[in-house]
Amino acid sequence: MTAGEQTEKLDKFGPRTRDWYQLAKEAKKPVFAPVYKYFAMNDLAISASYPIYDQQDVLKGVLGTHITLSKINGYLKKVVQEKNASAFIVERSSGELIGNSLELPNFVTGVDGETRRVSIESNDNKIIAEAYRNYKNEGRNYSVEKAGSHNLHVKISEFNKRGLDWLIITAISDSKYEEKLNHSLFMAVLLSILAIIGMIFIWTKSLDSYFKPVYSRNKVQRFEED
Repeated sequence: MTAGEQTEKLDKFGPRTRDWYQLAKEAKKPVFAPVYKYFAMNDLAISASYPIYDQQDVLKGVLGTHITLSKINGYLKKVVQEKNASAFIVERSSGELIGNSLELPNFVTGVDGETRRVSIESNDNKIIAEAYRNYKNEGRNYSVEKAGSHNLHVKISEFNKRGLDWLIITAISDSKYEEKLNHSLFMAVLLSILAIIGMIFIWTKSLDSYFKPVYSRNKVQRFEED
């Protein structure tokens, strides 16, 4: 519980102006903020925010923790790497990528320096793009597509929780596995995502307990000043 050495000095940063702070403040409960450009590195990120209140329900601040989209790519790759499959996470409202197991870019940086999100429909995997269009236009959440000498079973499921509104797309080839295993793959991806979310909120909750002595000290100091 002591501070280590300073590792980096950044430009002026006002956390109270950020979406993750404002959303948690307004919602008065744990939420996830929309994808944004991460200020500390060339990556996009999502934030989990946890509002912290004292015993009189006065907001003391917002605890935020962040995960980059490139790390989500790594998690998905580990889930499917031995299953002859692929997985994608997509924002339902925009069709833009959150993560994928194929290490495809979730965003590009233009010559003007602007960061632009990548749509699932514009990626090179035509079968996945077509499955997404079928879901969007016809509501079809399962399809079997021909991929060379074998079939590719594609399943699209919705995930909506604490501000996240995602589509989870899993694709598995029947060249090695039976169709029924596609459900198991989807569950593995879903459980991995839930585990990530759970770890974030467990971490924020544990930090809240660490800060309790600080809150108590602040209250004693205010009492003495009065």
